[in-house]
Amino acid sequence: MDYEFFNYIRYESIFLLLVLIGLFVNAVFFKRKTIINWFATVSISFICVVVGTLSFIMGSILIDELNLSSDLKDTFIFMGIIVLAIVNSLISYKSKTNSIDKMEKLN
Repeated sequence: MDYEFFNYIRYESIFLLLVLIGLFVNAVFFKRKTIINWFATVSISFICVVVGTLSFIMGSILIDELNLSSDLKDTFIFMGIIVLAIVNSLISYKSKTNSIDKMEKLN
């Protein structure tokens, strides 16, 4: 029996990781002209964490019910999603507060 559907769960997790990497690149390299603001970054990060958590839990339950052995790739991808979501939120918040401080200094 082929358990191909576990690959689809992994593809979903990799897509979420790529979205968060894109947000990270946006937050780090486009500081002056941000494409996405702080609220959008936090919202997208939150959605990625929730969807990643649900897919990780459902995949773990399926693996347990089918008495299969799991690999560590999904765990590392999930940890990467969590870390990038937190880092993106912090970097975006820091750039938001820096821009507010610059506006106050001008006034």
